[in-house]
Amino acid sequence: MKKDNKKVGEEADGEQETLHEVLQDLREEFFSDLNPEEVPNSDVSDVSDPEQAADPEQTDQSLEPAQAAASQMKIEMVKKASEQAIEDNHQFMRDFVNTYKHDANEAKRNYYLQKLKFDVHNTKGKKDLHKMLFRYLEGLQWVYFYYYKGA
Repeated sequence: MKKDNKKVGEEADGEQETLHEVLQDLREEFFSDLNPEEVPNSDVSDVSDPEQAADPEQTDQSLEPAQAAASQMKIEMVKKASEQAIEDNHQFMRDFVNTYKHDANEAKRNYYLQKLKFDVHNTKGKKDLHKMLFRYLEGLQWVYFYYYKGA
């Protein structure tokens, strides 16, 4: 910063540095290359109203009718696949809860079989589970280290 010898709130030449001055110095020092006025208009979206933003369900008027129909069909297919995936997951959870009420170990086994594609009741499945848990804990350790010690 420009005023390295002067600290915030410290008097220099009979004047006290204001918060506004400190922020201005920070902007000049660290954000000088982020000047919005220097961005060409061609790089800025001309959509100012969020309601005018592109809606994935609306087809572009500039598309040919065949392209627009294909685009709409693709949107419908994605929407149906998404709805089916949600319904499948709800059914899976209902089945999981019902199985868990009767046999927790069987519910655990079914969960790992369906979601992760390995059986925790055999040796390979136990090894895969151990590896997965190890990697999970390793990731947690990394996150804690990052947030408490820094990058």
